[in-house]
Amino acid sequence: MQLARAKNIILQDKTEWPLYMAEENDRSSLMKYAITLILVGHILQALGNFFFVAAISSIVGVHWGIDYWFVMHLLRAALDIGFLFVVPMILGTIATSFGGQNDTMSALKLYVYAMTPAWIGGILAFIPIIGWLAALAGGIYGIYLFWMHIDEAMKIPADKKVGYVVVSLLVIIVVNVVIGFIVSGIVGMMFISAAITTGAGWMH
Repeated sequence: MQLARAKNIILQDKTEWPLYMAEENDRSSLMKYAITLILVGHILQALGNFFFVAAISSIVGVHWGIDYWFVMHLLRAALDIGFLFVVPMILGTIATSFGGQNDTMSALKLYVYAMTPAWIGGILAFIPIIGWLAALAGGIYGIYLFWMHIDEAMKIPADKKVGYVVVSLLVIIVVNVVIGFIVSGIVGMMFISAAITTGAGWMH
């Protein structure tokens, strides 16, 4: 179900969007769909990092513990899931300042819809060389979907659409960057703590 929906969103946007918005989705089904894509993406990325680190370790002769990558992806996945609760509230709150409606369910549906290609890109990101291109393309296409459907989902007047989209994206980007720093800080402190405790860090 999740893969079929994701494929339709990416390949058949014009026909899928009206069907998607017309569905009487409950919040739990949307969350299940989104969480599945988020977890699969982070699991595959963690495995990709595992094999990359293993390959580098065999070349340089130093074994770096894999704990760093798994903890990083675990935290990142948890925060990405938290986004599913936070972003719709942000979109709804901002919408009222641009003549739109504060409808968190529509905002959640829009966010999940627009993020689908980015999540699929994240799933493909573990593939060497072309993976990052897939992730980049998914992110760009997600922004396109966000732009195309935000006025319908949030009832934003046409003359205020540009301002609303710009403000919404800036807020989401800032929150994402802050979360990235938090994750890096937590994992970095764990690495330093392990280094001090063992005298060799997570290097064996």
